[in-house]
Amino acid sequence: MSLLARLLILVTIAVLPALAIQVYNEYKLRHARAAEVRDLTQRYAHFVAAEQDNIVDGTHQLLSALTQLPQIQSANAAECGIVLASLNAQYPNYDRLAAFDVTGRLICSSTAARASDALELSLPHIRAAIADNRFTASDYQVRPDTNARIVEFALPLHDESKNVIGVAVAALNLDWLTSMLAEKPIPPEMAISIIDSRGTVIASTPDPVWVGSRLPQNLLDSLRPTVLQAGLELNDPKGVARIYSEVPSTLFPGQFFVIAGFDKSATLSAINQSTVRTAALILSGLALALLAAWVGGDHFLRRPLNILLQAATRWRAGDWSVRAALPDRSSEIGRLGQAFDAMADALSDREAELNRSKNDAESASRAKTNFLASMSHELRTPLNAVIGFSEMLKDGYAGSLSSKQREYIDDIYGSGRHLLELVGDILDMSTIEAGKLELHPVLVPARRAIEGAVNLIETRATAAALAVVIEVPDYLPLLYVDHVRFRQILLNLLSNAVKFTPRGGSVTVSAASDGGEIFISVADTGIGMRPEDIPKALQPFRQVENPFSRQNDGVGLGLPLAKTLTELHGGRLEITSALRRGTVVTLRFPRHASAEVHDIGEARNRSRA
Repeated sequence: MSLLARLLILVTIAVLPALAIQVYNEYKLRHARAAEVRDLTQRYAHFVAAEQDNIVDGTHQLLSALTQLPQIQSANAAECGIVLASLNAQYPNYDRLAAFDVTGRLICSSTAARASDALELSLPHIRAAIADNRFTASDYQVRPDTNARIVEFALPLHDESKNVIGVAVAALNLDWLTSMLAEKPIPPEMAISIIDSRGTVIASTPDPVWVGSRLPQNLLDSLRPTVLQAGLELNDPKGVARIYSEVPSTLFPGQFFVIAGFDKSATLSAINQSTVRTAALILSGLALALLAAWVGGDHFLRRPLNILLQAATRWRAGDWSVRAALPDRSSEIGRLGQAFDAMADALSDREAELNRSKNDAESASRAKTNFLASMSHELRTPLNAVIGFSEMLKDGYAGSLSSKQREYIDDIYGSGRHLLELVGDILDMSTIEAGKLELHPVLVPARRAIEGAVNLIETRATAAALAVVIEVPDYLPLLYVDHVRFRQILLNLLSNAVKFTPRGGSVTVSAASDGGEIFISVADTGIGMRPEDIPKALQPFRQVENPFSRQNDGVGLGLPLAKTLTELHGGRLEITSALRRGTVVTLRFPRHASAEVHDIGEARNRSRA
């Protein structure tokens, strides 16, 4: 992730607490507003219920007055009808006023008599008023003759002995009740309805069309609990979400209920608008902060850092002349660029010094190599003469020699041969360092080459009482190597093994193939060396210092030369050793594509035949 992206994330995180505080405030505001609306619906429900109780109480007083009229007590139908019609004119909120005897016969009415009036005794509220001697009310009704929507109230008539002799009835006009409800100062977001015991709406505002309709059962079940509730969130019959409160009638608590519901969307509309405005301000502030962070981060961070990164990349690619050269050096990044340029100057100076030292060392190495090569050539000619003449003396070409003379000649011959080998190794190392050594690889049978090298060293091994063991399988891929250099590698390793193995020890030469490589190992039971001395033993003209190695001659070129020649063939040389436990040197050569497995034993037999 880029530094600029991280900066933008940090800016966003910095704004998150403000967002969290705003969310918390919005939650508290909504919670407080919901509580306020619950209180409001409760107050309006109580207000309408009180108005309803006033109307019911006024009806009770009116019916009480009717029961005391002498015209009704005397059952004078003509005079009673005139009185009731006059009263009904004074109280137009009633659809009719009437009186019945205990048999259900109509005594008188404020309106014209109907054939069905004789059946009033079958209505539950009339029967309850007569049977229970109490003030009763009906549920929602519709008059068959006028289709008027009414709720009828009934009060028993008593004689002087307090016996029930009939019932006085007042039918409240529900259209008047609804219009009266609409005149009350009710907020437009508030919906108030009065329902009867069956769930039928007997009055409603602001939607009077619901009068006579039955509320859905789920709404009824929620709005008519056993205890008073406020703050229920339900959908009205139109599907509008509202917060409801319900209050039962005081005079008819089981029969009439007032429900008040406030539009939930209107409840939170002001808060929602405030939330939108606040969110827009916060998001605008966040956008401006991100834009400022982007512009500032790009100018003060990304561009200078990119300059530094590009300079470092070019430095890594080898362009040491590049410098950051940041224009603003007063900031932290500017001081970092200044430090980078100072470091680059110091490194350039050191590199120039190192190059001079390297060139001087290479010149010295070339001079050394040329000197060694020249000296080796110059030494070979006299050495060959010394070796040749000593060999002729040994063979008796100059006459017979005494035993003492022969001993001297043998020493001269051996020393000359040893010095010639050293000169040859030095010349080879010089040629390799000069890059002038040429290889002429051919396919070589591994076993035959190993046996040839062992034959050359076998005389020295026998003289040192050492056993030389060859463990090479008959079936082995051909080696693609320079035959002469490969034999030189083996002779160097075998010579070292014989040289550093005490009498009675053994030298084992083994070979195998794992498919991708051919490896040859030379293991001895000699004095060995510490693992930390192995890198030293692989350096030219370096010898491992221990009491055992210093008993043997040599200048320390055998292993380095074998390693270098192996690597020139594309292989590698590996050494494992332990002090007083011997050494194992392993050569690993890549298998050539044209090399196939040959029956070396059979080839050897054919060559002998």
